[in-house]
Amino acid sequence: MARRRFRVRDIAEILEHWQAGTSIRSISRSLGICRNTVRKYVHAAQARGYYRDDPAPPYGWETFLKEVIPNPPDPLTRSVVFAMLFPYQEEIRKALTNNTAKSVWQRLHDEKGVIVSLSSFYRYLNRFLADVKNQSKPLTEIEPTRWMLQVLQNAYSFSNAKDELGEIKELKTLLENAASGQLKVRNRALSILARNRGIPFSTISQFLHISRKSVYRYLKCYQTDSFNASFTRQSSRLLKANDEENINAVFSLLHYPPSGFGINRTSWIIKDLKSCLEERGVCVSKQVISEIIKKAGYRWKKAKVVLTSNDPQYKHKLEHIKGILSSLSKDERFFSCDEFGPFAVKMKAGRRLAAPGEYPNVPQFQKSKGSLILTGALELSTNQVTHFYSKKKNTDEMIRLLDVLLKRYKGCTRIYLSWDAASWHISKKLNTRVDEVNAPSYRRKHKAAEVVIAPLPASAQFLNVIESVFSGMARAIIHNSNYGSVDEAKSAIDRYYKERNKHFQDHPKIAGKKIWGSERVPSQFDEARNCKDVKFR
Repeated sequence: MARRRFRVRDIAEILEHWQAGTSIRSISRSLGICRNTVRKYVHAAQARGYYRDDPAPPYGWETFLKEVIPNPPDPLTRSVVFAMLFPYQEEIRKALTNNTAKSVWQRLHDEKGVIVSLSSFYRYLNRFLADVKNQSKPLTEIEPTRWMLQVLQNAYSFSNAKDELGEIKELKTLLENAASGQLKVRNRALSILARNRGIPFSTISQFLHISRKSVYRYLKCYQTDSFNASFTRQSSRLLKANDEENINAVFSLLHYPPSGFGINRTSWIIKDLKSCLEERGVCVSKQVISEIIKKAGYRWKKAKVVLTSNDPQYKHKLEHIKGILSSLSKDERFFSCDEFGPFAVKMKAGRRLAAPGEYPNVPQFQKSKGSLILTGALELSTNQVTHFYSKKKNTDEMIRLLDVLLKRYKGCTRIYLSWDAASWHISKKLNTRVDEVNAPSYRRKHKAAEVVIAPLPASAQFLNVIESVFSGMARAIIHNSNYGSVDEAKSAIDRYYKERNKHFQDHPKIAGKKIWGSERVPSQFDEARNCKDVKFR
């Protein structure tokens, strides 16, 4: 609810009703003023010696001040001064024609000890006399100002405007712009509305504090041109950011390195561009240079280091793996194999919630409780992980992984093993073992699946899908950890993969979406995906 503006005339009305014998409750009801407010000014008047039966003092301004303020309050409030001075307008005006306000204030200070500063006394009298001046204005002069104020405060309804102004074009838009538009838009809209109501140009210009020529221009633009013309800023000058000479000058610099102009930098900054342009006689600001660059579509971007493969047979190997996955049957399995580690079992850094003022830290030098190497294989069609712990990364561990997979997937007709070009992944000993298990006699005896090696291109760890699973495990289990022993760390890793495998058994999906939102990327084969998280490994 808007707060009512309390004016001097309200105080005078309160005192007039009270001196006439009206009760405080009746005054409150008739004037619509809070009872406590009425009581405050009545008590203030009684404290100054006013009573209901006292007649107005017939003497002049100076005598009035001496008698009315025998014991001034400390400090003297503006409301009390207004309440005391309002009934004696004529005496004040006569006194000020013969005496300056400063001399009156000096006598109050010297003779009666009124504790009020000169600046405050000036402010009280100015506000008081301004209110008296407004009261003396004819109603015809005050009413247009009130009407324009109602329009600005959005207190003038559309129906009332339609009845008073008639059918003028875009009336609703004018009212909205006058109430909620920017300053210049409000001035334009209110000028048009006020003139349509018949308010003089002088009154409009005085109320809005603009020249009469501006009011004339707004109305002429509204009457002759299109409606939007009176609300748009007309500019005849060409913006510097659209000047072809400035644009060419900026880009002639951007196409050369800063070192070519004697600047010891490897990339341009706006400050250097501005100084070089000034040397060439082109005077533009930093904002204009930024706008020219932005309009051309240029953006400041940071170069990122990306993983690439230098394998000459990269495309051939990639197409070979894609062909296998596209024709994989139900009794065939494709495994993405790799090792994680070695990593030390000790307090690890990581992201975590911290209380205000708490700063997590990890000691730089720690005593390791042991180390771990995790060897694993991710089956892409069922999204199941097979893992065990190794002491070293060598061919023997790869043969061990091969035997584990043959035993676990005994009913399959063929399994594919895909890994990177590490030396123990392409050793002769491993290839000999693969030839042994693929022999018909071995397969009949052990009912083993055929093993097919599908190697990844060299230096293409980013294509190894199991790297995504390792990254998810590291974020959830390794980072921010402080395991007491190697066995405790193993237990946490085993539980993680057990729960992960159980999840995809209950919700079958082909190496699909991120598990519990913790894996770096979806664990599926894609040449555009970087599964290896170099930030956390």
